[in-house]
Amino acid sequence: MTLATSLFSGVKLITRGAITISNPDTSDTATISAVDTTKTRCAFNGGDNNDCKVALTNSTTVTASRSDNTANSVVGYEIIEYY
Repeated sequence: MTLATSLFSGVKLITRGAITISNPDTSDTATISAVDTTKTRCAFNGGDNNDCKVALTNSTTVTASRSDNTANSVVGYEIIEYY
């Protein structure tokens, strides 16, 4: 078994997307296909504001948040669900 095979053999689903947080809001959400939250990882995947965070709010919602509200921000996220 190669390293790549062992790393990805347990992955069930990968979902990537972006959330736009509009001025003057400090958070916004995206709807995703349902996942098992006990087997899922949510990660920041870049954006135009490094002050942003992402979280898996529930099985179908990703929330992006930021501390300032001076301009629109686009926040990337990556959801990985494992078997």
